[in-house]
Amino acid sequence: LRLFSAILRISEVEGGSLARSFVTIDVSALVEDLSESFAPAVTDGGRTLAQRVQPGLTIRGDRQLIAQALINLIDNAQRHTPVGTAIMLIADRAVGGVELVVADDGPGVPEADRERVVRRFVRLEASRTRGGHGLGLNLVSAIAVAHGGRLTIGDNAPGLRATLWLPTES
Repeated sequence: LRLFSAILRISEVEGGSLARSFVTIDVSALVEDLSESFAPAVTDGGRTLAQRVQPGLTIRGDRQLIAQALINLIDNAQRHTPVGTAIMLIADRAVGGVELVVADDGPGVPEADRERVVRRFVRLEASRTRGGHGLGLNLVSAIAVAHGGRLTIGDNAPGLRATLWLPTES
């Protein structure tokens, strides 16, 4: 049922009809709220979660979807890194928009797999023994596109840097 629900949610987001309900979102406040809410669970899992938030960042969008995208990225950082990993949640200005970043100092993803890992049902070999269906990053990417943005998976040297670029209000 969770798999079916996730596929339906991705299809809904990709459908494009959500933009009609977009409102102004204070993403600075959203990132601070998520950081405060998830820090205890991340700490309980043996990792740390810190934040660096530029104040006053706003976009037009769906607050729940942006929150879901960040939660998926935080969950991935916890699930695919060893105990002792530092996770950073960042909200910053960028050219033409904002960047919402979840970065860690874990093992990262090989450069050759960074584009592929965002596709639906793709799971890298190292994660096959863990739960999941390979839909989390695909949903994050669909949410980014629905907001006129993009998801980029990169190197955090060491670790992984997942960057959600979203356009600012015009």
